[in-house]
Order: sequence, then structure tokens, then C-alpha cells
Amino acid sequence: MSLASLQAAASVAADSTWHIRLGALKAGGPHQLTIEGDGRVAIEDVLNGEVWIGSGQSNMQWTVSFSDSASAEIAAA
Repeated sequence: MSLASLQAAASVAADSTWHIRLGALKAGGPHQLTIEGDGRVAIEDVLNGEVWIGSGQSNMQWTVSFSDSASAEIAAA
């Protein structure tokens, strides 16, 4: 298996599962993820990094200016 500049190998368990742990990779992309075994699968345009999910009711409002350390949050955005 390879992703960007990282490569790793794994063995398939009796229950057909496998696990690979990769080292750190800087956020970015797009990369290609390639998995090889009896066949070869290549997945293009893979991005990596943090994923933030925000949700709430459609009538919910809370502006950043009401947050703790608002000026620091705004400056870091």
C-alpha cells in the first residue's frame, strides 16, 4: 500500500481483515492511494488533514464574537 511518499505492507488475517498504520503526512494533497494484492486499486485525489464538522439547528445562532477568546479565535482563522 502506498499513499503519497509513504509505503507499508500488511498480511491478511483469517477473517479477511487487514490493518496498516502509516506515519505522519502533512495536510494536503491531492495524493494517490494505491493498494496491491491479487489485484491493484488506485484511488486518485485523496486529501488528508483535519476534518471539522459543525452542526446545529437552522435557527441556532452563535457568532464567534460571543466565544471565549474571540479576538484570538478570529486572528487564528
